[in-house]
Amino acid sequence: MPKRHPTEVRERAVRLTLDLLEDYPTMGAACRDLAPKHNVSAETLREWVTHASADADERTGPMSEELEKIKRFKCETNDILKAAASFIARMLGSRNLLWSSFILRMKATGHGVELTCDVLRTRG
Repeated sequence: MPKRHPTEVRERAVRLTLDLLEDYPTMGAACRDLAPKHNVSAETLREWVTHASADADERTGPMSEELEKIKRFKCETNDILKAAASFIARMLGSRNLLWSSFILRMKATGHGVELTCDVLRTRG
């Protein structure tokens, strides 16, 4: 599980990295050098700087809000796939898998019918 860092630590690390960025040939080099000083990995610091820049409209890329939506969507997709696998395992003995029953069950747990069908069609 990823380690959660306090917001003020994240903001300070980003601010200091951006202030010193011109002293390095690349952002990667800056992050590799400065990350240990903030007790984070170079990749974590690079992600923080990239997200902060996108949020400040200094770079293109997904904003933090969009990244959270993507993360929630991936979790929901994984939940659907896990439930489908469990359902299929229980129904393997039957010739009729009763997909409509499964889709209705997913709908009852709050998952959209269209999303459930799309996930099953593309990944199931």
